[in-house]
Amino acid sequence: MSYGDSKVVVVITARLNSERFPGKVVYDLGGYTPLEIQVRRARRTGYPVVIAVPDDEPKLVDYARTLPADGVSAGDPQDVVSRVYVAAKPYNPQVVIRGLPDCPFFDYDLTKQRAEWLLEYGLGAATRTLRPFGMVPVYGADEPAYSWWLVKKMLGDADEFEREHFGAYVDRRRRDLNVLYTPSPPIQLFTGLHRRFRLELDTLKDAEMLRRLIDIVGPLAPISAAVHVLEDVETGQKLYM
Repeated sequence: MSYGDSKVVVVITARLNSERFPGKVVYDLGGYTPLEIQVRRARRTGYPVVIAVPDDEPKLVDYARTLPADGVSAGDPQDVVSRVYVAAKPYNPQVVIRGLPDCPFFDYDLTKQRAEWLLEYGLGAATRTLRPFGMVPVYGADEPAYSWWLVKKMLGDADEFEREHFGAYVDRRRRDLNVLYTPSPPIQLFTGLHRRFRLELDTLKDAEMLRRLIDIVGPLAPISAAVHVLEDVETGQKLYM
């Protein structure tokens, strides 16, 4: 089945059986779930948004269908690459953006720009970002963009770890892949090695911090607004308490 060609498609991968925090993608972050937030942020790209879920989690399938995505695709519970491939294939894309609901402040503007650079140059398998020396990106800020060619290649030769962690596949094969290195994001999305902000949902403590942060800036605020709050020593400390 084809839904019409789109040069770029966003595939949000979600599951309930997370080892560290089961059910985190539907956890209540103050009236919003991480998956809902991710879908609403992804829609701002203007590209089709598909939620890819395991086919053995019917409750998640039903919930995903209530969200404002363009489609819900259920696939292999053990193979994220396969789920992404099946979800994106009907759109005949050239580039895939992978959305991660456990990163509720994901900056789709950055990843959309990378996707469009891949389209413009037409050569890269995936993007990687240059960063200032001695600085690390805010954890949970954004993702690279991946070519459709790379997704299909991963189907055949990615190992078990790489099938869930696309970035690891690219990093391990930099010499063999044509990686497009893109300009650094705004400096406010980096922190020093001594202090690294986490905007990722892995534990209940993360959830409580993110819920407080969303209450302050809202679920669709730019990630720079979230970082600004965390940089306020007094406010930031309270969020992590």
